[in-house]
Amino acid sequence: MHKNYNKTCRNNVSKKAKSNKSVILLMDKKAVSPLIATVLLIAFAVALGAVVMNWGRSYVEDTAEFAQEKSSTEITCSMDIRTEIIKIGETSQICYDDDAETLNFTIQNSGTVRVDGLRIQAIGNSSIVSKEINETFPTAEPKRMYINYSVDGNGSIRQVRFTPMITVEEKGVWCAQNVKTVEIVHSCQ
Repeated sequence: MHKNYNKTCRNNVSKKAKSNKSVILLMDKKAVSPLIATVLLIAFAVALGAVVMNWGRSYVEDTAEFAQEKSSTEITCSMDIRTEIIKIGETSQICYDDDAETLNFTIQNSGTVRVDGLRIQAIGNSSIVSKEINETFPTAEPKRMYINYSVDGNGSIRQVRFTPMITVEEKGVWCAQNVKTVEIVHSCQ
């Protein structure tokens, strides 16, 4: 009986040991699964972060480049460009010639940057006459010019606008915020 008891005990201990081993093995397998899931989630988050950062960097670079170009153009137009109608004594050199039906003027680039073109708009009572001059205006060099304007077809001149153009990255840009306006146009004598 004593032998049987020892044998039975041994078998029970052996079964318990096997049972404990399988529990330990199962516990080990369950512990590996959350660890793998965590590593996979971290890897996915890092990969997603890299994609977003790469997209964000190109977006920021494009936006910065556009803003720099725009601000450089704005600064040049507002600070370095200045057109003016020449005055002799107190008389502005802009007048309307009734016989030739032309608006005559003497204009000068008084800024520090070359002007690459000029848009002249004569605003009459009934319509607007516009002309673009694709001519370079160096600094401090007056130029005498004219545009055709018929009082009969367009009405009397209310205002004349001179809009300078500069070249930025091989493209012509109109400096709309730096328009020279003249509202009093005398008759040429």
